[in-house]
Amino acid sequence: MNFNNYKEEQVKGDNKGASYISWNKRILKRNDLPRYITHLTKPSKLDLEQILKSNLKKWEKDRMIHRNAVDNLINILAEQEIWGSSTQSGFIIGPRKATCFQELPFDSIRSTVEDNIIKFIESKGRAPIRYCGVGICFDPFYIYENNGRPVIYEEKEKAKKLLNLNEQEYWRIVNLNLKRRDPYIENFFGDGVNLLFHMI
Repeated sequence: MNFNNYKEEQVKGDNKGASYISWNKRILKRNDLPRYITHLTKPSKLDLEQILKSNLKKWEKDRMIHRNAVDNLINILAEQEIWGSSTQSGFIIGPRKATCFQELPFDSIRSTVEDNIIKFIESKGRAPIRYCGVGICFDPFYIYENNGRPVIYEEKEKAKKLLNLNEQEYWRIVNLNLKRRDPYIENFFGDGVNLLFHMI
């Protein structure tokens, strides 16, 4: 779908939901809503293992982690495609792959990323690294038109029942259990397939 055409169609609208223009006007007055949603990258598992085994200082390891994440970003830009993660390669529930996006202001993303990397380095890899401060931003309307949807925060088994036990929709579940000792809460959209995009 042509993104410019989409914006024009939303201007006409049917007043049943947020139009492209009304949404942009709204977020100008909100500091808790981002203008874009962000896909963050990280180094490969092999790169991370090598960095942890090195004799580098903590700040040098932090720098190497981000440098390798940039390599991943360059590949994404070159291929114009973000590969979805699976249960094996990421934190996805169910058989369908998903591409994850942060729906957070940049300041919030920065603090989340910094905390994640510090825990990863200090725990010598026992605390998983989810992403680095390197990524690519998209308009949320564009992601929605490409089948991206908000995730569902709930205990995994309860969420499955909300989705009528449809395994093809489990990718939307973020397992939220506040009874756990260290719950991990984040905002992101999930896309049920790889995301193809065109750079303008």
